[in-house]
Amino acid sequence: MKNMNKKILDAWADCLMDFFYYDRKEDEELSTDDIEKALKSGEVTVKQLVEALENAVSDTPDEETENMKRGNEALENAVK
Repeated sequence: MKNMNKKILDAWADCLMDFFYYDRKEDEELSTDDIEKALKSGEVTVKQLVEALENAVSDTPDEETENMKRGNEALENAVK
């Protein structure tokens, strides 16, 4: 059980590194600096990011697509 937990959390850490660093390297619309400034200024909060994640990972498979859309919209709105 702990092994699966570690695998999932390690994969999640990789996803976060991709989003916050690697995917931003050549992104002209949203840089690493943009994200850092938005977080420091409160324009976007960690709470908003967590809520977007929670919305995206629903317990109900039928709601998965809608929750992912809402999660994506929340992330997009949070970093604008």
